[in-house]
Amino acid sequence: MDINTAKKIIEKETKAEIRLLEDATKGWDHKVYIAQTNKGCFVLRVPIKDQNKIKIQAWACKKWHKLGVPVPKPIILRRNYLIEECIPGIDMEHIKLTNMQRKTLVQKVCSYLKKMHTIKTKKYGPLAKPGIGKYDSWKDFTDTLAVDCLRKCRRQGKLSRIKVEQIKKEYDQFKEYLLNFKDSRLVHSDLCADNIMINKGKLSGIIDAADALSGDPLFDIAVMYYDTADKNIIRNISKTYGKIDFKIVRVYAIIACLWVLAYHKSRKDILKEKKKLSRLLSTA
Repeated sequence: MDINTAKKIIEKETKAEIRLLEDATKGWDHKVYIAQTNKGCFVLRVPIKDQNKIKIQAWACKKWHKLGVPVPKPIILRRNYLIEECIPGIDMEHIKLTNMQRKTLVQKVCSYLKKMHTIKTKKYGPLAKPGIGKYDSWKDFTDTLAVDCLRKCRRQGKLSRIKVEQIKKEYDQFKEYLLNFKDSRLVHSDLCADNIMINKGKLSGIIDAADALSGDPLFDIAVMYYDTADKNIIRNISKTYGKIDFKIVRVYAIIACLWVLAYHKSRKDILKEKKKLSRLLSTA
């Protein structure tokens, strides 16, 4: 979809006059357009491959919005696009923050995470339909994700055979935990800095629930940890969220890093993710 088509859709659905329209796409799931209009700011999401992604985005955000979590409120859902309210601000990845500001913001995010993780789901992994995962066990999902990403990284020459074996060994230590995990919850799964919005120094919202999962809430903590590989963030998170099993968080963070590494194509991004992976593997 081009920007002119996006303009026509937004004008038709909102009956608003567009004053500024920009292509704000930055992920792999959706084309994203942000429209400033005489009736406020709207976001148009158009699936790039998987049509199910906008349904999951809308469903998850409705659930979390009812709990008072600052997520985009779905306005119009059609078969091939979603219009939602716009969360104001700049993502946390592209804003300079002091250590104290970052600490305060992370704790605020985790106070909302506790609410987000109260929503029970069925089965495990990516949501085949609202509230129901595609896999029969959490281990089935993590096995598929880990093996698939390791295979891709090895085939693409991003990881050595020795590094692959090291990761497999790390992962195998937690197979019993993964097999016995039963309490599935609604998990954002992509709670990295560029999905956390800041406005005037304060948390304004959490965006992009297209990759929501049914599974272990610690996966969300792991994605936040993976962003920095700084163990101090776990201590900071636990003050608001509660007790955290760092060993499990660490192995999930390694899996999350593998997933990103497997799909990145630019040399700069690949080197960046390989450095993150090395830091995660060296932090016990």
